[in-house]
Amino acid sequence: MNTDKKFYFNIAIAVAALGAMPFFKKIAIAEGMSAFALALTSAVAAAMAAVVLNRYFSERRFPLPGFSWALFDLALIGVLSSGLVVLMNAGALTVTTATNRAVFQAMYPIATTLFAWWILDERLRALHYLLIVIMSVGILLVNTEEGHVSFNLGFWLLLATLPIMGFCDVYAKRTMSALNPSDITAGRFVFGLLFLLMILPLTNLEALGAIKHGWYWAVLGGAATSLGIFAFYRAMAIKKAGLAAAMVSISPVVTVVLEGVFLEQLFAVWQLLGIMLVVIGAMILTLKL
Repeated sequence: MNTDKKFYFNIAIAVAALGAMPFFKKIAIAEGMSAFALALTSAVAAAMAAVVLNRYFSERRFPLPGFSWALFDLALIGVLSSGLVVLMNAGALTVTTATNRAVFQAMYPIATTLFAWWILDERLRALHYLLIVIMSVGILLVNTEEGHVSFNLGFWLLLATLPIMGFCDVYAKRTMSALNPSDITAGRFVFGLLFLLMILPLTNLEALGAIKHGWYWAVLGGAATSLGIFAFYRAMAIKKAGLAAAMVSISPVVTVVLEGVFLEQLFAVWQLLGIMLVVIGAMILTLKL
């Protein structure tokens, strides 16, 4: 398989997997799974899938021996991005659509851009400000119901994930040059799972009984997350990161189609317009970074 075919093959996998992931998790919630049960089950599946993918496709093997500051950094990123954020997203899915979850995910480049300006002192251009405004309007349109913006718990949980993911992306860029993408993918999911296991005693353990409801969908959601990110990293290793990120930004379209066809979710015209604004804005932003 030549380079172009490898690139588009990995992009196709990433788009399909990351687009299907919120859909799978939404079905798990719809079948009666609690937010924590969903987060824990999907984290187990994601960690297992990441370790397997890392073992068969990486030249180095995770976990890394001994302690290093790179391993500490990896643990911090894993706890935040694959532990806390996974739990927050699961909670959001109990009251909002899979598509809304996917659209907020497409906003991550905005958060990364702002944190890169703040932490790495990377210059913001006029285009960045314009795209931030356009994509923010898109988010508000997606969350508009019956003529007013619905600021429910799902909206605030998803909004709160943006600065966390922006920080994690920039922190990884700044501190983790010692690790390759496969190590980072496997490590972040493993440490995310460890975080959820550590806080398990603080949760309502009786709610874990809900794992039996739709657990297979949660497993699919976790595996899809790991597969999508892994394929995305492989695509970035073949061609420019901006091109790969721009193409993967269309994944919310997959979520819209799946949720509309299989869950019979209806979207207003302005919500579809909002999705388009976020997706197109994310594509332009990542191409211009």
